[in-house]
Amino acid sequence: MHSALAEIDEAFGDAPRPPNDALLHERCMDDSDIVRLYPVEHWRELPDELVESEYAALSFLSPEGFRHFIPAYMGFTLRHLGSGAAAVDSTIWSLAPIFYEDPGIGEFVVSKLSALTHEQRAAVIAFLEAVRELGDNYLTEQAGKALAWWRD
Repeated sequence: MHSALAEIDEAFGDAPRPPNDALLHERCMDDSDIVRLYPVEHWRELPDELVESEYAALSFLSPEGFRHFIPAYMGFTLRHLGSGAAAVDSTIWSLAPIFYEDPGIGEFVVSKLSALTHEQRAAVIAFLEAVRELGDNYLTEQAGKALAWWRD
């Protein structure tokens, strides 16, 4: 887990934070699920309580907003694997379209990943591998599905 956290920190450490008016995905009309992220200047300052309460935010962030905030969610997930927090599932599901039957939703998920660099993509894979290794049976299965998509 510690090596995955370090890789996330290294890959996303200087990911630029878009201005608030660029955080909402262009296909989304309502910012109510991301508005509590507006005062957060850097993903490292996002408290666990906010990650947990704003688990749906990942669904509404622009690719650049997603790139900036996903490391906080991945770190939360690794530190709270057995918590049952909705943010754990939403983080894993935000990282691969394989969880959605609707092709439009799958395409939407992929669009959010478009801003990730090669190093950030490697950190996502390290994160999913750590979840697969450390999680319970359900999380191991979910992370395995996401990894299969990343490796195709």
